[in-house]
Amino acid sequence: MDFNGRNAIVTGGANGIGFAITKAFLEHGANVVMVDCNRAKGEASLAKLKENFQNIHYVCADVGSYASCCEAVAQAEALMGPIDTLINNAGISPKEKGWGLPIDELSVEEWGRVVDVNLNGVFFFSKAVSKSMKQQRFGRIVSMSSVAGKAYLDVCAVHYSTTKAAVIGFTRHMAGELGEFGITVNAIAPGRIDTDMVAM
Repeated sequence: MDFNGRNAIVTGGANGIGFAITKAFLEHGANVVMVDCNRAKGEASLAKLKENFQNIHYVCADVGSYASCCEAVAQAEALMGPIDTLINNAGISPKEKGWGLPIDELSVEEWGRVVDVNLNGVFFFSKAVSKSMKQQRFGRIVSMSSVAGKAYLDVCAVHYSTTKAAVIGFTRHMAGELGEFGITVNAIAPGRIDTDMVAM
């Protein structure tokens, strides 16, 4: 794989799956901006990657805020140029003692935050990069869904499964809408992977 000259944003890129994606892009020559709301983790991951790569940057942003997402894209474009690759990886799955809460115990506030991060963040970033990608007539958008979006998974709560199912529907629609502009839109639906989020 040759990603030389490609400019990628990876949301949730400072930890877990996102960090592995970021590192893989760098190894194959891409310029990458990691977006993560955890500044301490983002800066630590940036320092670690800079030991071997110079084409890596970090932007602190909350993917659940449209204004924050737009600012992150603007910063990424200032650092690298037009964005041609977006990885919508950021996601949360709140648990107690390793298990998602049942619906009758789930707070409205927790539901809202999961929807903001896991679903709205995918929309916000995709919207923010789509105009430039259409002008370039080239783009790649990949969003992280989950097996929980395709079948019942008892370890997570209903908000996580719902948002991951919605990501699949979003992806299908955007693939049809943006395909004529040379933009491909795909989703990945991994199973449980040993990351900090799974251990929570």
